[in-house]
Amino acid sequence: MLTIDAELQNDPAIIPAMLGEYGNGADIVAGQPVNSHPSAAAQPMIANFRVMSKRAVRALLAYKEHDLSIATTIPMLGFTTASVAYTLRKINTKKTTSRPLRIAQKHLG
Repeated sequence: MLTIDAELQNDPAIIPAMLGEYGNGADIVAGQPVNSHPSAAAQPMIANFRVMSKRAVRALLAYKEHDLSIATTIPMLGFTTASVAYTLRKINTKKTTSRPLRIAQKHLG
């Protein structure tokens, strides 16, 4: 399973490298932004841009908490991990946050 944030900052060009790490035996591969906040760079497994094996996903789904923090729970699963560094892309937050609203307004009248 591959997850990626929808704000368009993550670079999909690193997906082949992430899949390569997965193919080399990592159950969880995180994209690690090199130009983000220092605390995020120090903890790549909290990222939302990741590849997870089926067994890692099953282990995550076994948690029964209602308000589970995926970003902090995944590192506790105990699976083999790897990370792939990339540069976050700059985005126009006004454009990315207003577009879904414009689409909804167009379809809902």
